Amino acid sequence: MTQFLGETREEMAWGCWNKAEAIANAHKNEDKPFYIVFTAKVDPSITGNKVEGLVAFGGIRQTFKLCYDRPPMILGALIWYVDNKKGIFEFVPELSSPPDIPLDESLLSTESRDFIPSIANKAQAFDVRVS
Repeated sequence: MTQFLGETREEMAWGCWNKAEAIANAHKNEDKPFYIVFTAKVDPSITGNKVEGLVAFGGIRQTFKLCYDRPPMILGALIWYVDNKKGIFEFVPELSSPPDIPLDESLLSTESRDFIPSIANKAQAFDVRVS
């Protein structure tokens, strides 16, 4: 089985995005705006699980939580804001750290007014290339 650079990361990131979208859809009758918070961490207890005939030596446990108050920025969390009355489902980069989820380029802004210096500075601190 061939593994390509970024293959797992890309698949996991899109899975994360799709799960957040599914949670938003499952709560589409919710009148009050809410946040979806995603966190993940290595979980050695997953050792021994089989995936496509291969045995895992560890894994990543993913958690999604719904909250009504604006969450604080937490290292390693990804956060979406949902307001069903206004039809809003949006990723919140200023609360997500690091903001590292691949997006289709058609979803990215090319407007300089959308540049967020605090995120660029955070990326620099993590030694991440910012374009």
